[in-house]
Amino acid sequence: MNKSCNQIKYIVTINPKDILSDLQVFMVDGTVPGWSPKQFDYCWDHHCSDGADIQIDEMPFPEENSSFLMSHAIESNSYNVNHEHTTKVKQAIVTAQFDADACCAAAFLCLDGKLLNQTHDLALVPKRKVSSFDCLRAISYDCDHLGVPIDLADLAYFAEQAVASLAVTGNNLKRNMGLSQDRKLWTDKQFLDYSSCLFEIGVKWLVDASSGIRAYPGESNEAINAGYWQQIETDKLMLYESGRIKIFDGFVTCDWQGIGKDINIRSFVRAINEFIMPNQSIKPQTVVIMDHKNLGHRYRLSCIPNHPCFEDFNYTAGTLQRLSAAEYQKAGNTSINYNWGGRRTVAGSTRLVPSLLSLDEVIKLI
Repeated sequence: MNKSCNQIKYIVTINPKDILSDLQVFMVDGTVPGWSPKQFDYCWDHHCSDGADIQIDEMPFPEENSSFLMSHAIESNSYNVNHEHTTKVKQAIVTAQFDADACCAAAFLCLDGKLLNQTHDLALVPKRKVSSFDCLRAISYDCDHLGVPIDLADLAYFAEQAVASLAVTGNNLKRNMGLSQDRKLWTDKQFLDYSSCLFEIGVKWLVDASSGIRAYPGESNEAINAGYWQQIETDKLMLYESGRIKIFDGFVTCDWQGIGKDINIRSFVRAINEFIMPNQSIKPQTVVIMDHKNLGHRYRLSCIPNHPCFEDFNYTAGTLQRLSAAEYQKAGNTSINYNWGGRRTVAGSTRLVPSLLSLDEVIKLI
């Protein structure tokens, strides 16, 4: 295990109070609402109009023999003048929401240039050796776009299985922690503990794999053996046959409210590809409405990856601003954060509070 990776505190939160002031923070794949960086803190957030498709593509490549964390570590006398003794400041990697892209960005911070350029024989990519850097990029792409670009085409299956295996790890962790499948029933502390623990497990797994210590997620068929893909197919049929998928003005929508468990977006996309696209013309944008943990509902905006107009829209180019403005107009005040957030192809209403907008209003504003 990379030593710097082991000594890090991992935090997944949307509450800045969970980020202690004595930590040197490295925030990735999003920004915690209300958080303000201190001197020597870092933040990379590709969720903006000109952001990269994946987080690590806009992060600085580390030195040959030193990870970014190691080369940017600080001592207490340069961080807080009230410290009398020189010690290393505890570092924390923080993200606003757990996913494989965030894990890859965090692993990227823990690895030096030599390890990132190191190549591996992968069971799922038999024709060539693959660098750690390309492995992380492929996994990030599949997480955020449900596919990989042309230059990583031969890593598509590897990346898909890696993302799925990290998801299976989350399902196992829920059971081990005795958590309900229905996240609405979780306390804020349970959300923090579960997500942060899962983040740490995912990052350390990717760091170990990139260091040649263990296989990458998916290389041992974790998701296949756990029935992950069978569940994707089962939920695909459930969403379609139960009438939860509807079309409004060319936009495909799906109602996840009241299901009582997590639904993978792949099930929705597979249902669209199998049952909707062959039969009628639709737009590339999709809208999912789901339960908010504080009652009410929230929205997820996504897209159909194989849609011919996939590249022709950008949620950050006005859509999120319009939706946020509509929320504040309905709320009648600005004391609560109703800002929608996201990137070009994936976005959503704030997870802080339920949305005030109806599905019809959302569709009209996209």
